[in-house]
Amino acid sequence: MKIKRFIQLCTTLAALVAVAFVFTPAMTAAEKSDAAAKKAKQDQENLEKYDRNRDGKLDDEEKAAMKADQERIAAEKKEVAAQKKAAAAEKKAAAAEAKKEKAAAKKSRDN
Repeated sequence: MKIKRFIQLCTTLAALVAVAFVFTPAMTAAEKSDAAAKKAKQDQENLEKYDRNRDGKLDDEEKAAMKADQERIAAEKKEVAAQKKAAAAEKKAAAAEAKKEKAAAKKSRDN
């Protein structure tokens, strides 16, 4: 009886693995298509935003402006992340201090 159940489990597992292999390439192709569409959209938005002379391509000066904006945005994101991390650390420290005070108060009541 146990062997029969084990064989059923192995068969089911093998079927699930086979299905996963069949559908994985299809999902990967769809993901690649979505990524390519997203990149094309981003490229078009960048061209519209930074192509000052409207010649349909970015020259060195326009690319430099785009890079400067990207670096500024990255720095802002990094600063926000650092602020969130500092706030979380402060909250954690305050909670630890409150726990300490609560334990001290309980200890003094018990004595």
